Amino acid sequence: AMRRSAAWQALLNLASSAHGRAHWDIPLHRHGYTDGHAHISTEAARMSSCPSAVFIFATTAAHAAFPPTSDKEAAVRAGMQLAVPRNLHKASKANRRVHLQKKKRKRKRLLSAT
Repeated sequence: AMRRSAAWQALLNLASSAHGRAHWDIPLHRHGYTDGHAHISTEAARMSSCPSAVFIFATTAAHAAFPPTSDKEAAVRAGMQLAVPRNLHKASKANRRVHLQKKKRKRKRLLSAT
């Protein structure tokens, strides 16, 4: 839903401006996050509930000194992958399958209503 909003479009426009240097989409099943209550939680890492995007903005001088290379992109993706809880790697595939089945049923229901 967010990716259809005016704010998302404005961000994409900004990313294609003079200082927008890179844009990397990270699928939801490829990254997690650290729970804000990690100090009291039994499981600090949580599965992401939505996809994320990384935007790189830099001046010309900064871009010349520190360009966003494929190696740097791979490092960012690897770091985000590390936040995926170990016990959810297999579950995320099962959750994705269930989500796709629900999506199919909803689409079928919408088509039959028209």
